[in-house]
Amino acid sequence: MKVEPVDLCKIKTYPIKERENKTKVKDFAKVSQKGDSFKQFIDSLPAILKGKDFPSLVKDIAEAFNKRKTILWAMGDSVIKCGLNPIIINLMQKGLVSAIALQGAGIIHDAEIALIGETSEDVAFSIKDGRFGMVEETGRILNKAIKEGLEQGLGMGEAVAKRLTELNFPYEKHSLLVQAYKLDIPVTVHVAMGTDIIHMHPTCEGGVIGEASHVDFRRFAALIAKLEEGVFLNIGSAVILPEVFLKALSIARNLGYKVNKFTTVNLDMLQHYRPMENVVKRPTATGGKGYTFIGHHEIMLPLLARAIAEETENSQQSTENSLQKTEVREEKTETQEPKTEDREQKTEVREEKTENQEQKPENQEQKPENQEQKPEDKEQKTEDSLWFIEDREQKPENQEPKSEDKKPNTENRTPNTEDKEQEGSWQWTNEK
Repeated sequence: MKVEPVDLCKIKTYPIKERENKTKVKDFAKVSQKGDSFKQFIDSLPAILKGKDFPSLVKDIAEAFNKRKTILWAMGDSVIKCGLNPIIINLMQKGLVSAIALQGAGIIHDAEIALIGETSEDVAFSIKDGRFGMVEETGRILNKAIKEGLEQGLGMGEAVAKRLTELNFPYEKHSLLVQAYKLDIPVTVHVAMGTDIIHMHPTCEGGVIGEASHVDFRRFAALIAKLEEGVFLNIGSAVILPEVFLKALSIARNLGYKVNKFTTVNLDMLQHYRPMENVVKRPTATGGKGYTFIGHHEIMLPLLARAIAEETENSQQSTENSLQKTEVREEKTETQEPKTEDREQKTEVREEKTENQEQKPENQEQKPENQEQKPEDKEQKTEDSLWFIEDREQKPENQEPKSEDKKPNTENRTPNTEDKEQEGSWQWTNEK
């Protein structure tokens, strides 16, 4: 079959200025210079794609912080295994973490960090002879803590955090759970039975694990009920935490809580279906905003944390400056109050001055009668010039008026002065 090529001569074109474009010079990156602040570095990123989204996310988190809204960090165990506990702890100390949600492996790696300062075994090596996940201390400590905590009505996160704090392990300053407990920051733990090494330990009781985690699920739902205008971050959890979040959000809305406008963000090394749908897209369809960033935790999270910290510090400084200016204005207003009294005094002086001027014509009427009979005398000056009667130079020498009548009445006159305005300034304990 023969196919005739189309005739391009009939194509309709239009001017380039009428076209909408995605890339513009004004959005190009700026060259970061030596000595620039970190904020200046962030501001130098191109305002295109993720370069535009990243500063926007930072501002959303800072705004939630300034409004004292919930900022909930849901994290997979990879955050701990990548050595990022100090970053999260610093954010906790700054008040930028309202609550933490972890998977079951999170409490395992965090407890081992607190106990020996190390974690994450070589699975490929230890799985060969069945030694993988069979260490004694981790399973015994955690299973006992969960059971005792549940007996006290505690969820898994609070139970483990409380027990690790009581044991006073040598590396507790690096533990998310211990530091969160000391800072009174809620921690919830969400477990899938059979996924964690403590489920293989002889001391494990499935009923206890399930019930303690279910308590935390309900506690988590209570936190999500307060997410309006807040931020939910999912970092490194591809399945469990995104699913838990979606269910908790449905509970909150079903119970009548207003949770419609908030910010979500997914940070992971790969793009996965559930985080995109259950964190970024579906929950924010009612008016919120969702972000996604793909990259290594050990790089992305420190960048985000530093940017957030600097943005909130700048906003706090700006607020303090505004408060100082307000105080200065109030002080300045107080110093201006005496000026009102000065103005009142000035008004009284002017009134006295007017009275003196009104008395002058009466004095002039008392002049001798023969002065009125002289034809060469000038006509009497109008009221506008009565004050300056000493300017009558053309009167005959023998017709000089009486000096007491000629003098202006200055006895009650007060100097017309104004006060200048004063401006104000403006130790390892074994588990038994």
